[in-house]
Amino acid sequence: MITGDAKTIIPTLDETLDLVFIDADKEGYSTYFDLVIEKCRTGAMIIADNVLWSGKVMDKDMDKKRPSSMHLIKKLLAMIG
Repeated sequence: MITGDAKTIIPTLDETLDLVFIDADKEGYSTYFDLVIEKCRTGAMIIADNVLWSGKVMDKDMDKKRPSSMHLIKKLLAMIG
């Protein structure tokens, strides 16, 4: 097990990832995504906890309230859409 600040630990990992589970500060989700995406093999799965916020992502004002989190959601949707 590795413990510590993921923003400093992820860049040091040499592994190719098949599965990533992000459950951290919502404002940092976009940063965590950016750090892990290049370490993922084709077909890998990235799971981000609570990104839909019980449908709150459909609220147009959420872009202003949580810009980093909304950026991640839009980036994810663009990649799969």
